[in-house]
Parts: sequence; structure tokens; C-alpha cells
Amino acid sequence: MSDPICPLCDRPIPRDVKQSVHHLIPKLRGGKDGPTVLLHQICHNEIHAALSETELARRYNTVDALRAHPQ
Repeated sequence: MSDPICPLCDRPIPRDVKQSVHHLIPKLRGGKDGPTVLLHQICHNEIHAALSETELARRYNTVDALRAHPQ
């Protein structure tokens, strides 16, 4: 079975690398039961370092929108 692909950086996520589930709409903004994506932990950290929960909920709530962010 092949490794899953991180939708943010398009690289495989090997089983021995830290990974994380990202809620496309933050849980604190109503996304508790919403869509999620599996990311490298480092990619997930970058999202939350660059964007606020409000920005994530309003403007960056899809993989395409996240990928379009300049960072």
C-alpha cells in the first residue's frame, strides 16, 4: 500500500513521519464535524502559524485556497 499524499505539498506522508488531521473549518468556528485532510505535521504547523482561526474559516477553508496562500 502506498503512502498517502499531503494535499498541501503533494509529497507522500510516510508512516514514520509525523502527520496530522486538519479541519478545513476550524473546530472553534463550527467545523468540528466538517471535512478534514491528512497533512504532514510540519505543513499543518505552517498553516496555523500563518493564518488565524477566523481567516481559516472565512477564506482558507479548502485545500485549493490554502495552496493559493502566498506562504
